[in-house]
This record gives sequence, C-alpha cells and structure tokens, in this order.
Amino acid sequence: MADGLSLIAIEKLDKNNFQVWKFRIMNFLMGKGYWEFITGDKTKLPLPENHTQQQIQANKTWHEKARKFLY
Repeated sequence: MADGLSLIAIEKLDKNNFQVWKFRIMNFLMGKGYWEFITGDKTKLPLPENHTQQQIQANKTWHEKARKFLY
C-alpha cells in the first residue's frame, strides 16, 4: 500500500499481547490521521442542496482518507 500499511512491523494480535498490540495500532493510526475514523470523530457530513466548493472539497477529502483506511 502506498501509505505504509504494508511496511509496519507490529506483531500479530494473539491472546497474550492485546495491550501492546492495541497501543501500537492506535499510535500508528493516529500518526496516519485515521484514528478519527475509528472513534467516530471524523464523520461524513451530507452535502447540502446548495453546496459550496469548500464543502465539495471536504467531502472529497473525507472519501479519499476513508478509502485509504478501509481498503
């Protein structure tokens, strides 16, 4: 992946390493700017009928970041 997801060196989650795994994943996602998608702080706002160019750009940016995070 272009954003470095395939390059991270975090050991696989198992029943003995949850706390360490959680800490590393959370920090990685925060560093990439994706943590807001997990917590729900970054939600997509619907475009109003009479939308501005700024609203269109914000919507497009949200989709691009969500796509990187989800896929």
